[in-house]
Amino acid sequence: MRERLGIWLASVLLTASVSAAKPAAPLPAAPTAAPPAAPPRGKGRFLGAHPLAGRANAGYCYIDVPHVHDYLPDRPALYQQAGDAYVFAGDPVPFGYEGDKTVFYGHHPIPVDSDSATSAPGPTFCFLKGPHYHDYPQPEGPGFKVKDNVIFYVGAIPPPVAASRPQLERAIEAEFRPYVAQRPQVVVTPPPEWQGVVWVAPPEPTVVVAPPPSVVVAAPPPVVVAPPTPTVVIGAPPPVIFFGGRGKGKGWKGGHGWGHFGGGKGHWKH
Repeated sequence: MRERLGIWLASVLLTASVSAAKPAAPLPAAPTAAPPAAPPRGKGRFLGAHPLAGRANAGYCYIDVPHVHDYLPDRPALYQQAGDAYVFAGDPVPFGYEGDKTVFYGHHPIPVDSDSATSAPGPTFCFLKGPHYHDYPQPEGPGFKVKDNVIFYVGAIPPPVAASRPQLERAIEAEFRPYVAQRPQVVVTPPPEWQGVVWVAPPEPTVVVAPPPSVVVAAPPPVVVAPPTPTVVIGAPPPVIFFGGRGKGKGWKGGHGWGHFGGGKGHWKH
């Protein structure tokens, strides 16, 4: 027994010494979270002044020569591309512009420095309908006519521009729909050479007020009146009638005595 106990103790001590000598396996490294992706940025080249981007009511950039910003246009419908650059093609007044301005009416070319947009496929146009402001004076060259201080373009529209005009017109008109009240108020008869369409301001959005919910008053339940309890008439008790009386008699066939129906002293004779 002692030999078995000694052998068991020796095996336990040997196992412990081997385990202590063997290096422990390294624990697996905890997974590390991937760093958040940086927001996309771009370099935008702008030809002339334009609204600032990046935040609401950011203001207006008054740089009127080609320059670069570290962002791209945040509202592409307000810009036309001239080569690799962007030209602001809208009314600057709703975006905080406070400088000199000129009233234009309808579609017209935008003056662009030809040296800064040599790779532009064609002229750049503004597709706003009706009266609107720009921060530049009447462009030089033929094709423009002034009527009552309002500038109209009466020249030709190149076929590539005419092909893209419907889509671009809808896009920029949608952008300027909230700023109808900031457009110039003009009363002018267009020159006869003008081929545009007279603009009519869209109506103000209609606010529809839902009618109040109907209140339904339930009719009161009908009142059922039970008929009166029937009257029970208790009659007088019937009279008690005594036949016979006191006296002498002979019964049916005679006989003396008292009797009802011949009762009394005597006997019945048949």
